[in-house]
Amino acid sequence: MEEQEDYLARFIERCSKSSGSSGHDEILRGNLTVLVYEGFKVILFVIHHWLKTADGTVEINHNKLKEILEDFGISRGLNPDETREAAEIICETIDGENIHAIINEIVMNFNDYTPNNTHITYAYDRLEKAWDILGDKRRAIEYAIMVLEIDLKTYGESHPSIADRFNNIALALCRIGSYDKAVDYFGKALHVDRALYGENSQRAVSRYNNIGMALRSAGQASKAIEYYEKALEIDKVLLGGTHPAVSMLYNNIGLAWGVLGNAQKAIEYYNMAISTMGGRSGQQTTDIAAIYSNMGLAWRALGQIDEAIECYEKALEIDIKIYGQGSVNTARDYTNLGMAWSTQRDFQKALDYYTHALEIDIENMGEHHPDIAVDYNNIGMAWCSMGFIYKGIEYYMKAIKIDVSVYGEDHVSVAIRYNNLGLAWRELGELQKAIDYYGIALKIDTRVNGENHQSVGRDLNNLGAAWSEMGDKEKGLQYYKRALEIFTETYGPEHPNTVTVRENLKSLS
Repeated sequence: MEEQEDYLARFIERCSKSSGSSGHDEILRGNLTVLVYEGFKVILFVIHHWLKTADGTVEINHNKLKEILEDFGISRGLNPDETREAAEIICETIDGENIHAIINEIVMNFNDYTPNNTHITYAYDRLEKAWDILGDKRRAIEYAIMVLEIDLKTYGESHPSIADRFNNIALALCRIGSYDKAVDYFGKALHVDRALYGENSQRAVSRYNNIGMALRSAGQASKAIEYYEKALEIDKVLLGGTHPAVSMLYNNIGLAWGVLGNAQKAIEYYNMAISTMGGRSGQQTTDIAAIYSNMGLAWRALGQIDEAIECYEKALEIDIKIYGQGSVNTARDYTNLGMAWSTQRDFQKALDYYTHALEIDIENMGEHHPDIAVDYNNIGMAWCSMGFIYKGIEYYMKAIKIDVSVYGEDHVSVAIRYNNLGLAWRELGELQKAIDYYGIALKIDTRVNGENHQSVGRDLNNLGAAWSEMGDKEKGLQYYKRALEIFTETYGPEHPNTVTVRENLKSLS
């Protein structure tokens, strides 16, 4: 569906250009979109009052308009400084001539809820994109679902755009950690595509792959492999055995085996992926760099750190050649190298790599992006490992602040940060504080992932350790037993995490 260029979109474009901004154009445009489409809708009644003057001329109280728009934006969770800037630009751009067109467009967008009202569809589409850019993923998903409901009334269920809507909502749900819901929406997209294109279409491959991705992220790696293999089987027939898409499916199966704790099998699939793509013959692509990164993780899991570093350095070399020193891809390579050197217990070298990654990420994404939270978390771990626990806690708190502002409290990343805070306070001997933070992590992971997810097992294991160190052996046993049940069910009895919990349990028995 082509996007219609309505008056509001042109007004926002005019506001954006008038700002002369270059460093944060997307953020500014997102704020402008929310204030124009949502803000003006809310204050429509007030604006009409301003337009009714005795002699028929138009007088706008710009100061009052700016104040109301600022208050509205801040109430919606927008950054106060960015909101003020956007409100000021709107008030500088709006005048007696264009106010009528803006009001008419808003009325047309939101007062006609008939199925074929393309105005409201485009408005919700733009608001979805704006909230996504501004970091409120859940609000973006709400608008995406509104658009889906309108499209279902317009087209019915058997239409390609409906499958795409389902798929895009599922991808957004993955970004906030709602993997079970994502699997449901990916499944709906697959159902539509199979009805339209048959069992063995390229679109079906994409859906199978996405379902596998969501299941793997949810900890259901065995099921994920089933879906990846379905996609692989179709792609081999449609594209041949040496196509890059086939290579990436080998890579994805490798990732799933890694989740299952079978790093050696994961490496076998990564090697198949590289061979299929031509990596052995010196070909260098971003996909090959990604596969080397994944292989490095597998070698690290096996404790073979020299091999891991070799893979990470190959990925770094390719990414620098393609993107240059200052790209987000390069930052991820530095992060991976930091993790490898941390495993080697060279924490200063790890910290240097993490800091380099942070500098690149801030340059590319600003200071409030989730990837910055990951960098802060890694730096916090490095400081803690060097014995500077309070400095580590400082960075963990920075990470939490970003993640909560982006995702809200109920997100897997937020749970990881609280878990790390628990580890830090436990290291300081503050066991009650550690238990409190582990408890917060457990509540979040249980709400987000359910009671039988690996993350819940991790939190229970940590609580078992903290309570046993507090001298409460009975509580320690209780938490360890539940963690062992979860790990045995999800990982299997011989997975390293399962073995660790079993040993913890034996130590108290």
